[in-house]
Amino acid sequence: MTTFSYTHIDPHGRRRVGAIEASDKLQAQKSLEANQLIVVNITEGDGGKKRKSASIKRRGKVSRREIIEFCIYMTTLTEAGLPITDALEEFEEETPNEYFRYVVRNLKTGVQTGRPLSEGLALFPKVFSREFVYLVRAAERTGTLPNAFRELRSYQEWLERLANDVKQATTYPIIIVIALGCFIFFLFSSVIPRITSILTDMRIELPAITRAVMGLSAMAVHSWYYWIAAGILIPVGIKIGITRSESFAMIVDRYKLSLPIFGGLFRIIIQARFAQNFAVLHRAGISILENLELCGAFIGNRVYARHLNRAMLDVRDGVRLSQSLKNSDAFSGLVLRMLAVGEATGNLDEALRHAAEYYNEEVPRRVKRLFSIMEPLIILILVGVIGVVAAAVFLPILSMSGGLG
Repeated sequence: MTTFSYTHIDPHGRRRVGAIEASDKLQAQKSLEANQLIVVNITEGDGGKKRKSASIKRRGKVSRREIIEFCIYMTTLTEAGLPITDALEEFEEETPNEYFRYVVRNLKTGVQTGRPLSEGLALFPKVFSREFVYLVRAAERTGTLPNAFRELRSYQEWLERLANDVKQATTYPIIIVIALGCFIFFLFSSVIPRITSILTDMRIELPAITRAVMGLSAMAVHSWYYWIAAGILIPVGIKIGITRSESFAMIVDRYKLSLPIFGGLFRIIIQARFAQNFAVLHRAGISILENLELCGAFIGNRVYARHLNRAMLDVRDGVRLSQSLKNSDAFSGLVLRMLAVGEATGNLDEALRHAAEYYNEEVPRRVKRLFSIMEPLIILILVGVIGVVAAAVFLPILSMSGGLG
């Protein structure tokens, strides 16, 4: 296939430039004319931009905020009756992100050559998620593309609010934890060794707590590089293990759910994502079986994905979805009740929307409550460490002064 650049006149009388891949110039011209484009000229090549596009393709990144702006733009223009190609071309001119402009240009070219928009979106999985692609695909079947982009905008905004709430609640505790770790490392690697040399020169019997602190200090001095290496290699090893081994990934996901403090929060976030995804996809006309399969891939936890896959088999055998998920003993009473109400009334997406709205407010509250508890806990740990070190230093001095008396 060869790349051809072309100039055409849009319905508003403006000259536009694009690129298309075809086996030869004649095929490129036929493809463009089939899409009712008024072609001015076609030349082989991409106007000297191929090398630049390859470079952009390698380093590109699109933020969630830019995806939201894309959804807003597409909703507005498609509702106004503008063709998809014109809407994409308008957004291509407006977005300042060079890589996103490259992506939209490819989407536009694909639509012009007869490729569905959803297929073009699927070519950029790092930009458009699977739920994004499936929702647009369902809308193309039903002719409700503006509604799909409106739903996607709401969903992306929900994800952004959730991420911002978590980030806002975790920033301060993370800074405190890092500062605490640096302080403890400095204490045991620099301060305590000097005190240790003084106590050793005194040639007195040291209490057990002093010997323990001195041992930890010696370990920190002589093996600090091992601890730093472990701090880097262990997370990297876990990440590689998750991508390479499904059973290991399942163990990690199960462990996350069983954590004493964070496990409950993870469960709430997972169920919030399930309710939000299921409601959006069901409203777009995607069947329950396909919806469950997609939600299993989107939910972000393999334990819950396994429950949803089992529910998909149960629903296929005639079991009600609410009953199947109840048997899994993994979903909250709210989700199960909303599912039961939705099945009884035939309005499943509306019932789950209520559950999603509840979680939209509950998740930020849970996150803030959790980290508000952690802040005094961190301070108590800091006080405890300082207290232990102080006791280790002063007990030998006190015992020596008592012996002198």
